[in-house]
Amino acid sequence: ARRRQDLSTSDVQGVYSPQSQASRPGADGLAPELKAQLEVTRSQLSETMEELTKTRGERRKLEGRLRIEAEEVERLTTAMAKQEGDMCAEIDQRIAVESRLKGQLQQARDERIKEKNQLRQQINKLHSRVQEQEQE
Repeated sequence: ARRRQDLSTSDVQGVYSPQSQASRPGADGLAPELKAQLEVTRSQLSETMEELTKTRGERRKLEGRLRIEAEEVERLTTAMAKQEGDMCAEIDQRIAVESRLKGQLQQARDERIKEKNQLRQQINKLHSRVQEQEQE
């Protein structure tokens, strides 16, 4: 009752004035313009829910694809790491073989130089003997 006293007559008349016939409540207690707004809002909500459902479906599809891509990346990363390890092992093996071959080559060179020196010494000895025999 106190609230009603606070409302002026003009406020009450503004709500239910004959000029705003469309805003008068119907049998269900809602004004026709509010009913129309409610229907538009319901329609928009329905469309938004459909879009949300589509978006969720698309998101699930994308998440599935992303999971598959992540698994593929993981598989490729593992394969590349294995291949890199294999290549490093092969390189190490080749370096070891090259080092061993260089050692063998150096040893063969040293032996040839040694043989060459021995042959020179023999030639020099023979040459010295020949000269001694010539002098006698």
